[in-house]
Amino acid sequence: MEWRQYFRELRGTPIYVYDICNLTLIHIFDSKTYLYRSLHIDHRTLDKYIKNNKPFLSRFIFTLNPIISMSVEGIINISDIKLLFEQIRKDFNNGEFQFKNRKKF
Repeated sequence: MEWRQYFRELRGTPIYVYDICNLTLIHIFDSKTYLYRSLHIDHRTLDKYIKNNKPFLSRFIFTLNPIISMSVEGIINISDIKLLFEQIRKDFNNGEFQFKNRKKF
């Protein structure tokens, strides 16, 4: 195991990322720092969305605790989540983003 990953798991605060489009846990980050660096989110923005429990890009929920009512079958790897966030961010910024299958949680 890489030392950086070891210390991230040891000292980090895990962050759960949920997709509210299909009510699924999509990734668990070992630390907030790793999340905002990986997904290019400002740390203040991340803290705001964790605190307010509002959807980031109208689609993703960041939490410090697992949400029991959501499925855990849709976990994706880090490269896939980066691509997903990049595509959703691009669509959102171009005004092309619309929620067709948004579900309440």
